[in-house]
Amino acid sequence: MNNVVSGADWFHSTRPNVPWLIEGLLDKQSHTTIVGKPKAGKSVLARNIAAAVITGQSLLGRQVNIPKGEGRVLYLHLDRKDQAYDVAADFRALGVTEKDAERLMLCTAADLPEKHGDWLSWLADRVRSFDPDLIVIDLLFQFLNVGDVNGYNNVLDAINGLQDTLRKAGFRGHLLTLHHSRKGDNPNDPFDNALGSSAIRASCTTMIALTCDKKTGCHMIQSDQSQRDPYWGEMPATIIELDPESKELRLGEKVSFLKAQDQSEKHEQTVLRLLEFVSKNPGCTQMDIVGSLEISKQKVTVVLRDKEGMLRREGTGKPGDAFKYFIGFERLAQPAPVCEQPDAVVQ
Repeated sequence: MNNVVSGADWFHSTRPNVPWLIEGLLDKQSHTTIVGKPKAGKSVLARNIAAAVITGQSLLGRQVNIPKGEGRVLYLHLDRKDQAYDVAADFRALGVTEKDAERLMLCTAADLPEKHGDWLSWLADRVRSFDPDLIVIDLLFQFLNVGDVNGYNNVLDAINGLQDTLRKAGFRGHLLTLHHSRKGDNPNDPFDNALGSSAIRASCTTMIALTCDKKTGCHMIQSDQSQRDPYWGEMPATIIELDPESKELRLGEKVSFLKAQDQSEKHEQTVLRLLEFVSKNPGCTQMDIVGSLEISKQKVTVVLRDKEGMLRREGTGKPGDAFKYFIGFERLAQPAPVCEQPDAVVQ
């Protein structure tokens, strides 16, 4: 975690060159929170990140900046809907071997002290003895005793207490916490959907939002980052897919590309419907098209303008003489060619 600057030292302080743990996504000394509704894939993503640190393999096409065979992870699994043996099975599927297991400390609620007030001290002891590069807490509010999750000061004090404990214990790795989204969605800002106080978003350097489109069933990922790499920037909303056998997550197309593609396909369908209608109803007006096809006047105007080379228009467009549309241009009738008589043969 970041060091605290006090007194007159602040004037000469500069941001240290902290390397990335996961290239352009998670740096080695900060706090990330993954937010999403149940079944959105929070735990799956966290295990992919943990496995990448352990094995040294890439994550979502990004390099892990820890030499293979050296990454160490403390994984605190408190989400009781998944049994510990299921978590272990996921790690094996992701390529974590028995030899790697000594660098992955997997703990559950059964490993924690009986008194909740001793949990932070317990965590600090594990940091000193195990020296992890990554700490995963799944779920955040299962570990912290917050009380009123909507109280800004309550949440802020609890998260600050966690971060301060890790800093004092000498932790110089990345803290990854998982948290639920609330029931109501803000489609314009998925990072505002974290359950409880806005102090959650304010307390972490990076927030990763996982969402699911109800219509298509597609899962999406995007990031909101205080620290951004010039090349990677923030991760835009992107389709994310799970390989059911390897448990590995892979990125698909960007959502913006899919939306543009969908709009293009819908436009082409509108064009075909309009041209077919004009073909079957020669001499129809714009209002005939709007009323019959139930397409907005604005869209019909755009198509008629874009496809004017395929249409013939009659009328002045003035009141009482609306434009009438036909497919193509009728070929003007040409007079029949005159056959010349051969010259008379001179006898």
